[in-house]
Amino acid sequence: LTMAFGLYTVCVSSFATVYGHRLALQGPTGSVERAVAIMMKQRNGIFVTFGLSMLFLVLGAIFMAWIKMGVSAGGVTAVFGLFFLSLVRKHQD
Repeated sequence: LTMAFGLYTVCVSSFATVYGHRLALQGPTGSVERAVAIMMKQRNGIFVTFGLSMLFLVLGAIFMAWIKMGVSAGGVTAVFGLFFLSLVRKHQD
């Protein structure tokens, strides 16, 4: 899932960047405002998919630590994962 969300994020952000600027520069009158509105609309979805990609990356690391190194190493990585989630929650406000 990490790779899927990451690839989706890269594709959508690249598409919005390339075609948003193209619309702003080569479009008819008023196209700059339209391009900005479209890019701002895509912004939230891009941030959410990037956050989900990072969340699944951390979860994958925690599960791999539990499988390969046992419960104690998994517990340590879980603490770091919870720290990561608390930082994400703190910076959402």
